[in-house]
Amino acid sequence: MKIALWWHLPAGGGKRALYDQVRYLAERGHEIHAWSPATADRDFLPLEGLASETVLPMPDLMVGSRTAPMLLHAAKVASEIEAGGFDLAFLHSCRWFSAPHLGRNQKLKSALYLHEPLRHLHESRPKPAWTVPAGACLRDRAIGYWRTLRNRKLASQEWTNAQGPTRILVNSLFSREAVVRAYGRNAKLCPLGVDVDYWTPGEEDRQPIIAGLGTVAPHKGIDIALRSIAMLSGPKPRLEWIGNFSVGKYAEEMRSYAKLLGVELNLRFAVPQDEVRDLLRKASVFFFPSRLEPMGYAPLEAGACGCPVIGFCEGGVRETIVHGTTGMLVQEEEEFAIHLEALLASSERIKEMGAMARMRVASHYGVQQAGAALESELLKLAEKGMV
Repeated sequence: MKIALWWHLPAGGGKRALYDQVRYLAERGHEIHAWSPATADRDFLPLEGLASETVLPMPDLMVGSRTAPMLLHAAKVASEIEAGGFDLAFLHSCRWFSAPHLGRNQKLKSALYLHEPLRHLHESRPKPAWTVPAGACLRDRAIGYWRTLRNRKLASQEWTNAQGPTRILVNSLFSREAVVRAYGRNAKLCPLGVDVDYWTPGEEDRQPIIAGLGTVAPHKGIDIALRSIAMLSGPKPRLEWIGNFSVGKYAEEMRSYAKLLGVELNLRFAVPQDEVRDLLRKASVFFFPSRLEPMGYAPLEAGACGCPVIGFCEGGVRETIVHGTTGMLVQEEEEFAIHLEALLASSERIKEMGAMARMRVASHYGVQQAGAALESELLKLAEKGMV
């Protein structure tokens, strides 16, 4: 196939998914040309050598002023794709709008790999985006109404963009349901996969370390991990957390909170991938206290490295973790400490559960299985005609 790729992602799981998919398709002999705005992150897992790229200028604008430039950008990209004789357009999520404006073009046969809708518009984080503080002063109410109007405009753009693509692909059944709720559209499951030849268990014994991965932000649940470790009756393992960046001063807040609880916390940022793998090989347990994650690369990488996972029984995590076999799923925060204490008391249990986690990831979530499922969907779309 001759594939026109569009993407606009930050560093993180979405970009990792894009990289793995493009690498698989390129290795399969498909020709790929990529377009992206200049505000996309090209330093993390660059596509150089896998696809030819066109980077178009795009100012890093505030939320309320992004629509017009993105519409112009989409029109330019669409005209270049239409003139290029591509078999299909393969779109990834937009970091600003989730569903990209390019998807509106009805002339394109397009598949959108949507990681998730704009969560702050569809979830309480911690309050719905549409609320105005009760009893607020006139100034705060005016700001609240302005934010509500801005969010309504953003939601309108997102919904309209999501109606255009020929097909929407998602990473989990949970994400499929989220697409139905947010956009009223059906979506096809194409799970993510990890390189099980790279993410492998280590040879040394596991250490009294709890691992965590993800942006250092409130919704990732670092505070939950710290409280769970503080509740242990015996020696308290160190929490090692690796993230791409910290939101505001949250990293310093968590360091202070850890000192208050008497828990050792080591936060690291933007480390090489080999260091992430080293952490997952030596940690006893991987904590995944994020809420409503669409799927999550981190639990798959941890499982492939033979590290049991403890996470909330919600979102896509319910699909990747088998409770009591490859990890533990909890419904209440207090259960994290209970399961953690039980696992730390038995190195054999950690070893057995880690081996089962490795086996499940290798059999269900390998990068080859994920790539083959994606390729099959794109081939079906390409057979419907040229762009």
